[in-house]
Amino acid sequence: MMSRNGMGWRSVVLLCLPVAALTGCGGGASHALVFSDDPEGSFGVTMPNIARGAPFTLVGMNLCVRGPAPVELVSVEPKITDGLRVSRFALHPRTPGWSALGTGVDLEAAGFDPENHTVRSACSPKGSDPMTSQPHDDFGVEFVRTRETTGTVQGLVVTYRDADGRAGALTINATLTLCDAADRTTPDCVDVQS
Repeated sequence: MMSRNGMGWRSVVLLCLPVAALTGCGGGASHALVFSDDPEGSFGVTMPNIARGAPFTLVGMNLCVRGPAPVELVSVEPKITDGLRVSRFALHPRTPGWSALGTGVDLEAAGFDPENHTVRSACSPKGSDPMTSQPHDDFGVEFVRTRETTGTVQGLVVTYRDADGRAGALTINATLTLCDAADRTTPDCVDVQS
């Protein structure tokens, strides 16, 4: 399980996010934490040559609150993991039109305060473009590859508490692959490393 922390800046890759995906809330929370306005969306990122133990921060994930804000993030855990772990996470304000990026660095190097776990931004009105109509909170998650070979994560479960202390959960349909430099068998790694 991963709780509150940070990011960096080495190599940058645009994510295939038309502002990809997810929704969720649970546990009776009166606030609904939202990842974009597309409940069916998903995205994937594959990064070449990420050394074991080196941080990689996935950034550019748009979080907002549908209902009264703020919402405090409690933890971030992979749904399925094979050789990667979440080491830290954080938020910072994002302005409309900001692009989604992944970085090969830790949270601080990517511009995040690892102590900031509060989502304050209200979601855009239904029917408006969530990326251009108003600011949102950028969600950054720092990962570390824990084994010698390529590691992957499929899905992130974000738990949170509303202002009344009630718990909720949001699942982000993200796939992250951090390739070992010597990997010549994992199809996504072969594609990005050739």
